[in-house]
Amino acid sequence: MNTKLLKQKILDLAMRGKLTEQRKSDGTARELLERILDEKRKADEPSKATKQSKDTKSKTPERIVPLDKNDAPFEIPENWEWVRLGDVAYIASGSTPSKDSFVESGVPYLKMYNLRNQKIDFDFKPQYIKREIHEGKLARSMAKPGDVIMNIVGPPLGKVALIPDSLPECNFNQAAVMIRTHYCANLMNQYIRYFLLQMDEINAINTKGTAGQENISLTQTQNMRLPLPPLAEQRRIVAKIEEAFAEIDAIEKKKESLKRHIAQARQKILDLAIHGKLVPQNKADGTALDLLKNITHDKPHYGKMGLDDVPFGIPENWCWSGLKKISRVLYGYPLNSSLFNTEKGKIVVRIRDVQQAYSSTYTTEDVPHEYILHKGDMLVGMDGNFNVNFWNIDGAVLNQRVCKITTNPSFCIQRFLFYTIPFFLNIIEQNVSFSTVKHLSDKHLTEMRIPLPPLAEQNRIVAKIDELFAVLDQIEGNLV
Repeated sequence: MNTKLLKQKILDLAMRGKLTEQRKSDGTARELLERILDEKRKADEPSKATKQSKDTKSKTPERIVPLDKNDAPFEIPENWEWVRLGDVAYIASGSTPSKDSFVESGVPYLKMYNLRNQKIDFDFKPQYIKREIHEGKLARSMAKPGDVIMNIVGPPLGKVALIPDSLPECNFNQAAVMIRTHYCANLMNQYIRYFLLQMDEINAINTKGTAGQENISLTQTQNMRLPLPPLAEQRRIVAKIEEAFAEIDAIEKKKESLKRHIAQARQKILDLAIHGKLVPQNKADGTALDLLKNITHDKPHYGKMGLDDVPFGIPENWCWSGLKKISRVLYGYPLNSSLFNTEKGKIVVRIRDVQQAYSSTYTTEDVPHEYILHKGDMLVGMDGNFNVNFWNIDGAVLNQRVCKITTNPSFCIQRFLFYTIPFFLNIIEQNVSFSTVKHLSDKHLTEMRIPLPPLAEQNRIVAKIDELFAVLDQIEGNLV
């Protein structure tokens, strides 16, 4: 079950009046518009208790004219109306004051990194501004609990949240707008939040910005088309969405828990495999030591074992071997990045490309033949998440910070190392201190020790892992 799409479908039905029943006793949206207009007239009267600032006051219109339903994006019930968002709500954009406006303790000041998972998380990198700035230069964007905050600079757009009760007052930067309805704000703000999360109107706006940005202006926000139900139906819609979302969130929590269990199951399978407990041993297989006795000095990258301090016990017919004694580890070529491009030359395999086995970077540099990759080569990323993967394109170039591991099929099959190496990389990751970026050194691979079974058992282990992982993949695929 795709819970994200399910939530989107619920919002889509809600905004079309198909999530809840229609009731004649609710009245009409036109009647609601009259009440909104009356409330706006009261708010625009000059009184200390209600006015925000001289530059935010506006003349109240004589009436709110609904949009022609024939020109609306989709059909809505008869007692609803299409209106402009600015007709029913006060909308203000934020701004950034001068550096000397910020203080250690004062009025909370929101930035877009505080909009996380469609909620306000002010505990994440909190900032504060002086009260005189909040009530002076930034008076038009003074926000309070229940107000809607929406980011207007992306990507991504569509981050929408309500100011929580934990922030009795706050302000925000220029990458967002605040929306506060003129009437029955506690309810209508919630309805408008769900309307914005439905994303149809946001997606319909021309958001073209500069340097890859997407921007929504204050005017565009004010002109958003809003399907407006009577107040009673808004209440039912909000309640129904919250009920449905709570059930979906419970499903998502179970999915996340199941995903963790699947990840733990994969790790347990690998743990059993490298300890010789995943498949039975067979005396007819011979021993791994017999394999290694065939290593001769005309293969200098294999050499002698000399391993006394082993990490854990393994079956009698297995033996420990250094990774570089049973395989060839080739570190990437130090390519000249000034020759990188996106159109011509040989494909460059960089750190970021190992996980996805795809790259859009090219180089025109001449590279020694040994650094040219073939489909099926096994790669290890030396930075970040230490990904291990099989490359899938012939003729690509191995860049620095990526290494290729080639096994000798007489001693070790490739997929056995593919499953074994990540287990030991995980141990390195947990036990080594990294200053900034996680970084594998040559020594980490040079000194990596691998528990080596006889070839026949390697094949049985790989077949069993493939079988079990296929089942886990199928379960995980159904969780999308």
